[in-house]
Amino acid sequence: MAEVLGFKWYDEFNENLGPRWVYYLFRLLNREDRNVAINGVWVIAQLSSDGLWKHASWVSRQVELGASPDLSELFALKPWLEDYSLN
Repeated sequence: MAEVLGFKWYDEFNENLGPRWVYYLFRLLNREDRNVAINGVWVIAQLSSDGLWKHASWVSRQVELGASPDLSELFALKPWLEDYSLN
């Protein structure tokens, strides 16, 4: 996660994403598909840093439940989320 977000120190997570980052991002650690984890981490981190906690939670839960690697079905449901993607 730190590599994807460009963080070098653990404290940077709290500083940049707020106190709830652990709850949303740790759900992604057990994903076997690295692409899902990378996209999910990025989108959730961006939403969290903007204070959109409910949306971050929703994306996190969808990824945990098996969202596709490119998150396309989530973007189809909520097109504005694409503004938060890596692409």
